[in-house]
Amino acid sequence: MPRWKRFAYGAIAVAGCLFALIAANIAAGDPLARLDVYVSAWLGAHRTPALTLLMLAVTNTHAPAAICAYALMMAVVLYRKAERRWLLALGFAVPVGLAINVLLKSLFRRSRPVPDEPLMTLATYSFPSGHTAGTTLFYGVLAAYIVSHTRSTPVRTAAVLGWAGAVALVAFSRVYLGVHYLTDVIAAAAWSSAWVALCLLVTSPVRLRSGPDRQPP
Repeated sequence: MPRWKRFAYGAIAVAGCLFALIAANIAAGDPLARLDVYVSAWLGAHRTPALTLLMLAVTNTHAPAAICAYALMMAVVLYRKAERRWLLALGFAVPVGLAINVLLKSLFRRSRPVPDEPLMTLATYSFPSGHTAGTTLFYGVLAAYIVSHTRSTPVRTAAVLGWAGAVALVAFSRVYLGVHYLTDVIAAAAWSSAWVALCLLVTSPVRLRSGPDRQPP
């Protein structure tokens, strides 16, 4: 079995267990829910105008509609490059994944935080975070594509770290703005990471290259 497939199976197991743990705690109203309230209150008390503007920009550029637009642009590139398996992986990962997240919201029906000074007000459910899930799904496929198409270890590392950094930044923006709890974003990142790994396993587009990249003559 290729090494990347072993890693994907491990990611599904670990991320799936993390999501299940959080979901069970949220459903039962256990200590994690109380931690959520504390973190949200602390961030609400430490907002600054500059950071608020930055977080609004981050969250608005990673809304589900924006993520779908980015995925569509990537799909056009993949189609032109005849990357059929990657196109299939992207299609399953992003639009289907976002639809699954909507179903999860309807299943858990968790109300959003109600801060003393709300910056945003949303009528939809809170758990899990759609922004965080969408970011994890799209950048996850993009990172896997980059890793699969280069032999450079620094480039591969940068792709994975870029994915993790984007997810962390968007997740933080949602909690900072008071529209999600901490467990909303962690659970979203967990289940959607598992979904990306599953989509890559099913479509099998990854072909890892070994050795250094050849330089053009």
